[in-house]
Amino acid sequence: MVEAARVLQTARRHQAADAEIGPLIKQAASALLKLFGVSPETASQMLISAVGNPEHMWSEKAFAHLAGATRILMLSGRTQRHRLNHGGDRAAHNVLCTIVTVRMRFAQDGHHVRPQATRRPRGP
Repeated sequence: MVEAARVLQTARRHQAADAEIGPLIKQAASALLKLFGVSPETASQMLISAVGNPEHMWSEKAFAHLAGATRILMLSGRTQRHRLNHGGDRAAHNVLCTIVTVRMRFAQDGHHVRPQATRRPRGP
């Protein structure tokens, strides 16, 4: 019974925060909210990451690097390999992952969003 009350209280707080944040985000970043898969919460986190690092916001590729969602070239003699960038803003990376997951799951033309490797049939 106590847990149910706590869940309801948390849900009410979440709704109140959404009601308060929604208009502010619409005013600050209405273009972000028009993108498929971007909610007021994800847009607000993207703005927080962008304001904290304005020098990294000159392109989408720069923001992806800020979020740690890019590959880094590793050179070892003649071999060229890439590794995942483990640096960057973890909250921004989480937002990017959330947006991609929503797009892959709910897009009407989701086959255009999914990478080629996930569409290939597996097996012999």
